Amino acid sequence: MWIIWLYGTAAVLTISLAGLAVIILLPKLQTDHQSNLSQIFVGLAVGTLCADALLHLLPHAFSSQLDHDDHSDNETSSIQHLSEYHTESISHNHVNSVWYGLLALGGIIGFLFFEQLHETIDVLRKKTDNNLQVHDECHRSTISYPKPNGDGYIHIASHHHHHHRAHRGPSAALMVLMGDIVHNLFDGLAIGVAFAGSGISGGISTSIAVLCHELPHELGDFTIIIRSGMPLRNAVYWNIVASITCWFGMCLGIFLGSMKDAWLSALIGGTFLYISLVDMVPELDSCPHLPSKSRAIKLTVQMIGIAIGIAIMLLISLYENEFHLIFANHDDDHHHLHHHHHHHDQPYDMHQSSPIDIVNDVNHHHPPNL
Repeated sequence: MWIIWLYGTAAVLTISLAGLAVIILLPKLQTDHQSNLSQIFVGLAVGTLCADALLHLLPHAFSSQLDHDDHSDNETSSIQHLSEYHTESISHNHVNSVWYGLLALGGIIGFLFFEQLHETIDVLRKKTDNNLQVHDECHRSTISYPKPNGDGYIHIASHHHHHHRAHRGPSAALMVLMGDIVHNLFDGLAIGVAFAGSGISGGISTSIAVLCHELPHELGDFTIIIRSGMPLRNAVYWNIVASITCWFGMCLGIFLGSMKDAWLSALIGGTFLYISLVDMVPELDSCPHLPSKSRAIKLTVQMIGIAIGIAIMLLISLYENEFHLIFANHDDDHHHLHHHHHHHDQPYDMHQSSPIDIVNDVNHHHPPNL
């Protein structure tokens, strides 16, 4: 069990550091390179989230019921009741599959409700704040903020799935931070459930999907926070604080995933489909005003990102059993080594059975034939 916590914590730390690295390093690139790299990130997010939902999470939810039925079949010894039991098993399996599908649908609708509620609250706050107009180029927002050393400005071109035409002051930063905390908590929950229910390989698969989604998401949130007037240092600090909630979500996910991982896998699969198809796909720029060559390059970059994301998830799904064996053997070797050292370090016990006692005990249970 300890190895799940180790890998889960490492995954959360990697995702948090990667998001921080993107918002620090990406502004140093040229604007064209920023746009192409951002589109690769969005393509990766679409590919990995969709593939993780359809190739890992939902199949895991459905197959868990089949595994349960197979174990029950093996325990059924009465042949005359086998046919009747098999019919009931198929019916029971179908009903549970419908419930898993309904949970996936609930994840889609639930995330839609959350985002609409977030938008509604944000609009209500609009009346009390001063609007900061933003110029969008091909659905891409460009902002500038002073460099920490005071030498010039840093320019960021980014995407964000909250399609605002105007962004507010301090309350906008507060709303984004609250939304980021909820998103990170859910991301950690998904990672924890995957590690607890699907093992190391399943946890790594979901962690990669979360990582690819978080990179453009963090960049978009950071853009709005900076635009609201928050200093760069404070924005980085609150970004780190919000990332900590991902670890708490992972802890909750491991706890819940050890009990009802199939149900949670279906729910998370639905939310992943919603995020990829509703939030991330609109971020793929078509840019009709650009020359044909530029549009072709952008489309190629997007498809490369999506293809890479799907390929990663497909390889992990196809070789999931092999990954399970590798990590299981590693865990067993560590456990055997620990037990071996413990056995040699244990002091000699005078009350242990001697060879004579063992022989007498054997003769007592199996007396010699006369």
